[in-house]
Amino acid sequence: MPRLRQFSAETLGGPSTSRSVVALGTGSPLIQELGNLHLPSLQGQADSPADNAWLLEEDWEWIRSHPIEVILQSFPSLTRLAVSGGYGPDLHLSELLHALTPGDNLEAVLCPALRELVVTSSSGLESSLLNTFVGGRIRLAQGFRRLEIQNSPVLDLISKAENEFYCSQGVDISVSSGGFGGLELVLSPWMGLSPYGIEL
Repeated sequence: MPRLRQFSAETLGGPSTSRSVVALGTGSPLIQELGNLHLPSLQGQADSPADNAWLLEEDWEWIRSHPIEVILQSFPSLTRLAVSGGYGPDLHLSELLHALTPGDNLEAVLCPALRELVVTSSSGLESSLLNTFVGGRIRLAQGFRRLEIQNSPVLDLISKAENEFYCSQGVDISVSSGGFGGLELVLSPWMGLSPYGIEL
C-alpha cells in the first residue's frame, strides 16, 4: 500500500513488532499518522541472525539494540505518532525522546515533519528530557504543535512558566492523569485496594 497515509492498531506490540513496523514504513513511505506503538515490546526481539540472513551480523546487532531509531527512520513523512510506555523507570520512552530530539545537525533529525506526539503510560518521564525534546523541536522550526501525555502519575512535568513559553511558540502541551498507566485505581472499602500494587 504505497499511498497509505494513516495506520493505527489497538496495540502495535509483540515479539516481532520492530521488524513488522519497519516493513510497514518501508512499504508505505507516505504514512503520516502511526498509532499505538507499544515501546516496551520492541526490546528483546525473538529474531535471530538466521531470520535476517540478508543483513550483515553487525548490522543485525545494531538493529536489534536500537529498534526505536530503526523504526523512526522508516517513517520520513510522519506528522503524528502515538506511543505507550511501561511502568516504573521507562527507558523506552526516554530512548524515544532522545531519538526524536534534534541534535546539532538539524539535517539528520528523525521524523522532521513531526507535528504531534501522544504518549500514554508515561511513568518515569523526566521534566528535563521533555523540555530538551520540546525545545529542540521548536528550534527545528518544522511546525511541531502538540505534546500530549496521558495517564501520567506526575502532573507538573512541565512548569507553568515553561508551558506559557511553549504556548507562545505555538506548541500546546497537555498532561493528564486519568489513572496510572491506563489502570484505574480501585480505592473502595468494599472491593479493597488495587491488585496492581501501586503506591500512592
